[in-house]
Amino acid sequence: MSEQAKPPTVDLTPTWPQAMEVLIAVLENGTPVGKMEARAELRRIAAGQVDCQVFAFLRGLRFTDLKLKWEHCAEALAEVFEMTPEAAAAAVERFKEATK
Repeated sequence: MSEQAKPPTVDLTPTWPQAMEVLIAVLENGTPVGKMEARAELRRIAAGQVDCQVFAFLRGLRFTDLKLKWEHCAEALAEVFEMTPEAAAAAVERFKEATK
């Protein structure tokens, strides 16, 4: 029995710039519900990007020759990213959980 060839597929995933243009269009011209959903999506994206930057920063701190303790990582994070100590400590905890 021969294996049937899969039909060709087209990837319609938008690029980041295309996705941003769609969200901007919804914010400018969308319904109230659409605008609310676009704002929520932008907040979700922003939070993810911040975590990516924070995680990269923490990864760099943890793998330097200093091998900083977690509390020192939180202090450095708070200073570099201008975060409150509580927000920095929470970010460190998310990083620790994600890298177990």
